[in-house]
Amino acid sequence: DAETRTGLTVAIVDDARFMRTLISTVLEEEGFKTLSFGNPVEALEILRKNPTDIILVDYEMPEMNGLEFIEAFNPKECHVPTIMLTTETDVNLAVKAIRLGASDFLNKPFKKDELIRIIKKVDKENRLIKENKRLFEQIQIREKELKRKNDQLFELYSNLEEELKMASEIQKNILPQGYPEVEGFEFAVKYQPSQDIGGDFYDFIELPNGNHAVAFADISGHGIPASLLSTMFKVHLITYSKSEEDPAKLLKILNEEVIESFPDGKFVSLFYFILDKKDRSIKYCKAAQEPALILKKSGEIVELSDEGQVLGLFSEKDFPGVLRFETQKLDLESGDKLFLYTDGINESQNKNDEFYGIDRLKNALKECLNANPEETLTNVYDDLVKFLDGLAVLDDLTLMCIEKK
Repeated sequence: DAETRTGLTVAIVDDARFMRTLISTVLEEEGFKTLSFGNPVEALEILRKNPTDIILVDYEMPEMNGLEFIEAFNPKECHVPTIMLTTETDVNLAVKAIRLGASDFLNKPFKKDELIRIIKKVDKENRLIKENKRLFEQIQIREKELKRKNDQLFELYSNLEEELKMASEIQKNILPQGYPEVEGFEFAVKYQPSQDIGGDFYDFIELPNGNHAVAFADISGHGIPASLLSTMFKVHLITYSKSEEDPAKLLKILNEEVIESFPDGKFVSLFYFILDKKDRSIKYCKAAQEPALILKKSGEIVELSDEGQVLGLFSEKDFPGVLRFETQKLDLESGDKLFLYTDGINESQNKNDEFYGIDRLKNALKECLNANPEETLTNVYDDLVKFLDGLAVLDDLTLMCIEKK
């Protein structure tokens, strides 16, 4: 199991020497380290001061039974997953153990594979709990830079309705409240998460040299987790975009930050570009984002299909030379429109399970030749609504249109 750590230390608390020896032998053959305790009172005192990775505790012991041990040790508070062993088959006993903080319950006699499976499972669950806790703590620190009260996020757990409402407000504050004033360019954005909050993300950044950068991203997943990760990504983006003016170099930096701070399996696709105030050209770099489209004033549609790896998949430290981010230059003519979109539009399906698709999107854009950016987004979205014929958009959806005047 690639997701299971090796070298875990498992404490075995059982008054039966034979059982302690048997379990130790089985676990050590699988690469685990073990500690054995025949006295639960002694074990409690030692493990409180020096917590281990996982505890196996027998139910039937003199002086202190398994339930009493679990209640006194408080595994949830110590973040040490604890499994209770017993010959009993009473369901109520298992329920009591779980309520007191046990991670799982195993009846004796048990098979070797069953014991190993449960240990791996509770370790994985414990790591996920710790990872989630780490994410929230990071966000609390980083959000001070954005002048927001991140400690309120922890209060949201008690009430789901209040949680979603407050998280939605937080994300609205993360996104730009207006458009930058860049001479020669007009902007429009339509943002619609599939739930109250989502993983799509965009930002306008004024750079120290007076140029403006635009970030258009899609965080993997939906809802609250994706929203929290988009908050973290914005912090990384703001931190490094101010000092690194080359889009390709910036994406390499962001890739390493995503790998370090995001949970396993979470990625970011990104289209990042800089509007040069001097010659009104565009420098851009992509990280697996959907192909941007250019609606030329002639009516021609040009597809920017340059590719780059998704952020958070491969580290340059582990795979030197595998990253292929390249900065490209784009010169728009007056009247040209640059159209960006997340896969919430082209992967939308109607009642016949047909995809909206890139071809229909291009056709909808061609009808917007004389429209301004706001009208362009309205017309494209209306065409999507017509295509869905009453169905909801199931994925996060963000559209952006930039016209060179």
